[in-house]
Amino acid sequence: MNQPILLYRIRDLAQLANVTFLYISQHYRTLLLAALCGFAPLKFLQYAAINAYAKYASKATFEYLRTYPTQPFTEWRLFQQTLSPALFITFFLTILINLAIGLVVSSHIIEYEENSNEPIGLQRIWERIESDLIGSIGLWISLILLISIAAFLLLIPAVYLIVPFSITLFVYLREGKSIRDTLSRSLELVRGYWWPSFGFLLVMGLIQLALSFGVGLFFTIVRRLMHISSVNQLYSIPALFGSTVDMVTTTVLFVGFAFLYYNLLEIITY
Repeated sequence: MNQPILLYRIRDLAQLANVTFLYISQHYRTLLLAALCGFAPLKFLQYAAINAYAKYASKATFEYLRTYPTQPFTEWRLFQQTLSPALFITFFLTILINLAIGLVVSSHIIEYEENSNEPIGLQRIWERIESDLIGSIGLWISLILLISIAAFLLLIPAVYLIVPFSITLFVYLREGKSIRDTLSRSLELVRGYWWPSFGFLLVMGLIQLALSFGVGLFFTIVRRLMHISSVNQLYSIPALFGSTVDMVTTTVLFVGFAFLYYNLLEIITY
């Protein structure tokens, strides 16, 4: 039987990383299964939207070049010619994919906090997600807009906001505040502890990057060893495996965000 994990505890960077992977190792069955249920349908729709957009963009570009062969074809002109609903659908689905995993992970950990002695079932996770889904979408879009505006104005504010906003979804789901109060609460928790929080997020991001790079390198080596010149001959395998790795690494990040929240909460409490 697994030993209960203490959620409320002040931890250093290494301990935060250790408890993140410890939680995943103890709950990987329900955690990854729930994440897959939320991830797979959206990822399938995203692939379909990307495919539709690629076909439309190729056709629109060909028609334009054939109709206006002497006019310069700038990046802005390319964007105008290839603009389609499929592009916006792809962007929206990308937002929803990360949100879906964040909702699953956050709901799982909150359920563990409230009922640590009981098995965590998928139904209870879905019930939590269903009750907070609309507000979570609004919060997620707000975060993206705020970070985008900050990045447009100046890079430094955007980098600063990424740290408190990494725990914002968990704050919203656990504390049940409004979107405005959730944003204020996230900034309050990080205030004075931005650098340690940033260091932890940097380590987790490097782990995610290393795993993604390793998968890409592996399939590049396989293609060369098998003398496969066309990526399409091996497309389904790397796409499927790469998507699985993305799901797992994103799950790891959101578990880390949750333990960062508990760490900050314990620090400001004591």
